[in-house]
Amino acid sequence: MWLIYIKIAFRILLRNRRFSLINLAGLTVGLASFIIIMSWVKNEISFDRFHQKRSRIVQLAVKHPSGILDANTPYAMPSGIASLFPEIESYSVLMRMESRLTCSFIFNPDSVERVKAYEPAVVRVDTGFFGIFDFPLLYGAKDQLLTRPEFVVISSRIADIYYPDVDPVGRTLLFNNSQLLTISGVADIPGNTFAQFDFFLPIVEDLSENWNWADPSFLLMKPGTDMLRFNQKIASYLNDHYPNPLAETFIIETIPIHKTHLAFGGRGRVFLFGSIAILLILVASLNYMNLASANYTRRIREMGIRKVLGARRRQLVVNFLLESYILAMGALVLSLFLVELVLPSMTPLFGKRIEIGYLDQPIILVLLLIIVGLISILASIYPSVLFTKGNPVDVLHRSIHPKSRRSVIILITTIFQFTLSIALMISTLVVIHQVKYATQADLGFSVENVVSIPMNQGIGNNLPAFLLRLESHPDIEIVSAGQAPPYHEDYKTNLDWENREDERLGLFRFSICLNNYPDIFDMQIVAGRMFSKDIGTDVDKFIINETAAGILGFDDPLGQSLTMWGLKGEIIGVVKDFHHVSLHREILPHVFNIHPSNYRNLQFLFIKLGPHNHADALAYIESVCQDLAKEFPFSYTFLEDGLGELYDADKNLSRILGLFALLTLVISSLGIYGLAFYSVEKKSKEINIRKVYGAGLGNILALIYRSLFSRIGISLFLAIGLSLFGMTRWLQNFAYRIAPELLDFLIPALLAFGVAGVATILAMWRSVRQNPADELKQE
Repeated sequence: MWLIYIKIAFRILLRNRRFSLINLAGLTVGLASFIIIMSWVKNEISFDRFHQKRSRIVQLAVKHPSGILDANTPYAMPSGIASLFPEIESYSVLMRMESRLTCSFIFNPDSVERVKAYEPAVVRVDTGFFGIFDFPLLYGAKDQLLTRPEFVVISSRIADIYYPDVDPVGRTLLFNNSQLLTISGVADIPGNTFAQFDFFLPIVEDLSENWNWADPSFLLMKPGTDMLRFNQKIASYLNDHYPNPLAETFIIETIPIHKTHLAFGGRGRVFLFGSIAILLILVASLNYMNLASANYTRRIREMGIRKVLGARRRQLVVNFLLESYILAMGALVLSLFLVELVLPSMTPLFGKRIEIGYLDQPIILVLLLIIVGLISILASIYPSVLFTKGNPVDVLHRSIHPKSRRSVIILITTIFQFTLSIALMISTLVVIHQVKYATQADLGFSVENVVSIPMNQGIGNNLPAFLLRLESHPDIEIVSAGQAPPYHEDYKTNLDWENREDERLGLFRFSICLNNYPDIFDMQIVAGRMFSKDIGTDVDKFIINETAAGILGFDDPLGQSLTMWGLKGEIIGVVKDFHHVSLHREILPHVFNIHPSNYRNLQFLFIKLGPHNHADALAYIESVCQDLAKEFPFSYTFLEDGLGELYDADKNLSRILGLFALLTLVISSLGIYGLAFYSVEKKSKEINIRKVYGAGLGNILALIYRSLFSRIGISLFLAIGLSLFGMTRWLQNFAYRIAPELLDFLIPALLAFGVAGVATILAMWRSVRQNPADELKQE
């Protein structure tokens, strides 16, 4: 019996192959999009769930008065909390070295095969770090990993590059040409963890009095700890113990380690993409139902004849379900094949390699089969109920007088599809325009033709000679040094000044640099002057930005005194405000310090090249580096490239939204095709009578387009409201942002109308061109 049902289903699908192929294409695209997005969502929510003690590991976080949750904490805080509260079994601080110094390595230093390289992913951790976290060890003993100051644990990625197919434990490498390290272990660092680092060194200094605020810290709680009560105990710790009065109340919280990835900015993206995935599969399912209904409209007479010949309603329903299930299963197979093809190429969009994982987790395949089953039921239950009930005479009669309920459901689902498609397109354009604004805005500085090279000990020891030799080249305009590029100056410290009215004011961003640092980046002076190399006393002076001048409270800040790290000096200049971080955050008070005692903080040389002969200039720079710092690797970066990377996540968001907006539009156009075909079938007699009385193609198109475009107009109205709500919330992530423009709404509207118009013409072209006598003869 079932074999007969399957044969009938296949025959019907082949006989209606146009609708079958359109259904298959729409459902395949929808399922493939759903699988891709949910694979990414699965990866996001899997972060740090592999640790055996994950239920007891928490990350300390600081909740700012504005509600922002800060993942970084003062270094002294975890040890201080651990000494006060017995609920803590262990703790660990993580110090990222990239923000402190340039990390260079010489691998196999005692061999002729020594290799020099800069490796930025370097951290220092407490010796108990690998006792808290369970990163699989490929080589080495867990209880011996960081027990000595010269030990280092490397990642499997580094081992594969520099020590392929060998056990590197016991081998040495030279760190910054000054410290000989011994490899004590190789850890496999998976992609779904916070600890994306390649070198783990032990912390050797005492941090109990270090209140610098730059890196995360973690606690391992004792079993059975009441975390709600513990959070209440530590909530006020920072305000109670911070050595300088804080402007407002900061609350200490703990975040379970398996939730930290989502807690610090990931939850919104997961919700956004998860919602898009669900909406896409819903759109594909509703589109499938629309096309099925349009197709079944042509088969009403078939249903009546089959019932006259003795077919029972249950048999007809089974046929409908089998047709839908066969198509849906075919779409699932094709979508899995498609996803396997395209997922590797989407790695740049997601920033990591994503896998479906159904071979390792068969439950994923089971869930996909359940989804396919639900889609099959959704697509077939409505038409099967509608077209199989009643006596055969009524069924045959319905071929001439179709029920209005079908029109209402198709109308609602079509409006829903186009609402989502247009909203995604509007959102894509808003994101693109915001990113364009951020990358082209006046930042208060220029990095055009400026390259940076890492500052190492060799350059530092020969800095005057290095600067002199570089500046002698005709294609090099100016050379300077600083702790970071101007768009990465996120270092904060406390300042003091005379007659400060509020003791809580004084947290400034700062730049440690050479005297010509503001000049190389074309910063604009608005009061006073820049540093001068001809005035030796300028090393004791400061330059501030406009925001700092406003906070200091002086009518004229020039000549006023500041105290920074015990150094007291006067303000000699005020520069125009510049964006020292991305436009996501507001401009804060900023101070420039050029005192030589702080030159140990210089991490980069900045070299402004002339407009021509970059290759010659770079070759000369490399030759000077090889001469004065031959024990260190040579590397350079154009700062324009780094500036663009500030918004890589936003650019990827626009690409992903655009991609799925296009896919939704494709699926929706198939739905429009079905709606138009259904409309033509329903109005075929009217259309042919109009043609007999002289109606032209334009009159008939106007008849169909009038109702179609009114529905898309409703979709446009709903999409504008939906996208404004979502984009207003997203734009709040930027301290400096655009307002949506008219074109952001006009272009998606025109595209939607255009696609709908083309799909409608394709659907009705055959009907409007046929001889009306042939159709009326059948009637």
